[in-house]
Amino acid sequence: MAKLNRNQKCLFSIHLFRGVMELFTNTFLTSHIITMTADNVLTGGLYNAAIFYIAQYVCYALFYLFISHFVKKSNRTIFLQLGIIVNLALVICLVFWAEVISSWVILVGVMCGISNALYYAGYFVMKNEFAHRVSIKKYNILTVIGVNIIKIVMPTVLGFFIDSSSFAHISIYMTLVTIAQLVISFFIMSHKRSGSKLQLFKFYRALKKDEEARSKIKYTYINALLSGVKNTYKLLLTVLILFAFKTNFGLGLFTSISSVVTMVLLILFKIFDNNPKTNKFAIYIIIGFLPLLSSIALIFWLNEVTLVIFNFFLTIAIYFSDYFGSSERDAIIKHIGKREYIAEHQLSIEIITCFSRVLSYFVMLLMGLIGNLTVFKILVIAFMVLCPVKYIVMYKQRQIRKEYEIINEAEMNGQVVEVKKEEIKGNN
Repeated sequence: MAKLNRNQKCLFSIHLFRGVMELFTNTFLTSHIITMTADNVLTGGLYNAAIFYIAQYVCYALFYLFISHFVKKSNRTIFLQLGIIVNLALVICLVFWAEVISSWVILVGVMCGISNALYYAGYFVMKNEFAHRVSIKKYNILTVIGVNIIKIVMPTVLGFFIDSSSFAHISIYMTLVTIAQLVISFFIMSHKRSGSKLQLFKFYRALKKDEEARSKIKYTYINALLSGVKNTYKLLLTVLILFAFKTNFGLGLFTSISSVVTMVLLILFKIFDNNPKTNKFAIYIIIGFLPLLSSIALIFWLNEVTLVIFNFFLTIAIYFSDYFGSSERDAIIKHIGKREYIAEHQLSIEIITCFSRVLSYFVMLLMGLIGNLTVFKILVIAFMVLCPVKYIVMYKQRQIRKEYEIINEAEMNGQVVEVKKEEIKGNN
């Protein structure tokens, strides 16, 4: 594996710290909002969590759209740093006002949305600029492995200390993590293209005229739509685990154990992934259907055993989805020969994903108003139906990426190659 240059190492380190922060905000901040707002997590708790996420993703989509015009023609590092600074302000607020957060869920959601929009608007473009066509997959694999290691260690640690001390006390340590991100960001040397500007509609017109490019990139955008629903899976798990176990330590322990097993499975899959005889489609189908099958058991038996099984299969599906989808998302824009539209492509994905997220959390908000456990379990199954659909779409993306890799390898060797479907199938 090629060594990372300084920019890649700094960006990689910052993103690992971001993984810790997002674990803190997405999992334990959600848990804090749920437990602080109501005795019954299926009513006021779920309602306020849904409000928090709707505010976050509406703000994220609008702000991402607004600043993308400036990211395209400015130093991307500045936006990365601004995102970190806003996140730092949020964490400092949590240190002093964590106990009254239930009154400020919309404001907290807006701050999270602004921070994420600034951070990812810069990050997605910089990642593609720093990593060449050959190394983008390797960078993504390292990132997935690093973030998964964090998810193994940190959930139990954070859950234990939140239960044994206080949410506000742990926020102090998160402040230090955020400051470390900011310091590292000053070692990144970014650049801007002279005269560059966002050309979103020009990008869409180019796709409209290019039928082949449009037929290939559509699966990336369909996957983005389904990924928005996937984002709610963590909230579903948080609610179910808190409903059954009542503690952040239990929530953290569940997340850590599932992450360990998933990490091992990712390593095993990587071994089989290089074997052309392995039936990749069967693996995708199995991983996609297991959460759906295990969720059906929750209707009849919501207990520790069924919850452990469901949590295990769903965690695998979530992590494998991140692993499978990240490289395809980044590679496709280069594969179809439209590298100059990286920012437009990433913006399109984020807008589509946010639309799906807001719609999904609006459904969760309605569930919070209903507050019925049976209805909530039916909602879980309805969301899980989309899991195998997502994996079928990702398999289509995989086939397109394999075609890209075959062509790219041929070009590097100075050859002209006509990619055959049988050859792609053999590599899948």
